[in-house]
Amino acid sequence: MGNFSFLFSKRSKKGQITVFIIIAIIIVGLGVFLFISKDVFIKKDKPYSPNIAPIVNFIENCFEETLEDAVHTLSKNGGYYSPINVTETGESYYLFEGNNYFPSKENIEKDLSKYIDNMFFICSKYFEDFSDYEIEQSNVESSSKLFEDKIILNVHYPLSIQKGSSSVILRDFEIEYPSTFGSVYNDISFFIEEDALSEDFCLSCLSDISEYGGLYSYVSSQKNNTFIFIITDKNLINKKSIEWVFANKY
Repeated sequence: MGNFSFLFSKRSKKGQITVFIIIAIIIVGLGVFLFISKDVFIKKDKPYSPNIAPIVNFIENCFEETLEDAVHTLSKNGGYYSPINVTETGESYYLFEGNNYFPSKENIEKDLSKYIDNMFFICSKYFEDFSDYEIEQSNVESSSKLFEDKIILNVHYPLSIQKGSSSVILRDFEIEYPSTFGSVYNDISFFIEEDALSEDFCLSCLSDISEYGGLYSYVSSQKNNTFIFIITDKNLINKKSIEWVFANKY
């Protein structure tokens, strides 16, 4: 019995030592992780050093400016980044001889993101105006979400910035952009659904979205029973109205 008791006690001590070693490893690992990542996860309200703040503000403003360009480019393209089914003068067809090519909200969100990813460099100009900074950057990967009165843009854009003794590593940005783009989309979606059920152009449907959505609608008749629609939003949020253009062929 004595030998058994001795062996049990010895194993218990070994088990305790093993537990302490595991805990110590976890604590050290967590400390290393926090040290490495302390500059990676940047809260939006975290103050930046005077050397770094100007370029961080520049990046955020560029994302907002590029998103604004995306909104007006896509609206004039009927919600498309790269229109496919178009008239001779370039307007995107929605209804075409019984077929409906109206884009889904998900597709528009993807095209907004595609525009941001491809066109951000036009605003940033690869930071040529910040030659006194050391900047390493990766590709822009964004996702957009449409709401009635705003667009939420989330961007994954890893980059490191250094000037003198100041440095920061950034990865993620979130932009909340006030816009009626989503509201106009919903109004036009209603019109297209109702118009598709009509044998011909549904004038009353267009009148409804103009009256209740605060929109100005201009329609021109083209050859081959094609109509060009220009829907302008009167509800200005960012001082520049949204002009949504598309075509229907009945």
